[in-house]
Amino acid sequence: MKITVIQKSREANAKTVDENATLQDLGVYKRISYVEKSGAVVILDITDHEISLKRQDSWLTQGLFRRDESTEMLVKNEHGTIVFDVSVDEMKIDNNVFYIRYHLDQEGQRVDTLEFECWWEPEV
Repeated sequence: MKITVIQKSREANAKTVDENATLQDLGVYKRISYVEKSGAVVILDITDHEISLKRQDSWLTQGLFRRDESTEMLVKNEHGTIVFDVSVDEMKIDNNVFYIRYHLDQEGQRVDTLEFECWWEPEV
């Protein structure tokens, strides 16, 4: 399956296209796995109302995005763990696309506003 991901932050934009991504329909959620240009492996679990993200390279990033509920994002490396509060500003989930605009805060201060857009083309 081909997947395209566009990530935007205040400081950078990144686009990933992975022609060998996988999509598993597990009934109550879909699982997408892909590899970024940097070699980081990303796993997304998608339901009608939330998206779970796990990204592994030299750092491990784990986040949960919900429409109407604040959550957390954890970033771990050999030096420790950083915790961010996540608040979703906008979330759209459809059959083969999703979009999230969210804020990362730490200790009550806005760190960044990010956008994550993902769409996929199932194999024919």
